[in-house]
Amino acid sequence: MSLDPRSIFSQVTQPMLIIGGEKDLQCEPADVDRIAKLVKYPVEAHVITNLTHILRFDEGEPSMLGVTRLIKKPMEPIVPEMIAKWLKQQTG
Repeated sequence: MSLDPRSIFSQVTQPMLIIGGEKDLQCEPADVDRIAKLVKYPVEAHVITNLTHILRFDEGEPSMLGVTRLIKKPMEPIVPEMIAKWLKQQTG
């Protein structure tokens, strides 16, 4: 089965928060802007410096081999903080 992201995101009918990582090896940081342009509703989009796909900071070169080291660390606090702030803005 193949997915067409353009078709999926162009059908979004709710505000959307998009958080991407500069060092995400599974989703290119440029995808954040691409997705934001497809959504017709209000979008807040962020690419966080040094953030990986597993929501941890990595100061070194991004590598799939680093996942075993990074997964032992807690999620970066900036991620839930951004989510909480966005949700508060959405709910008034």
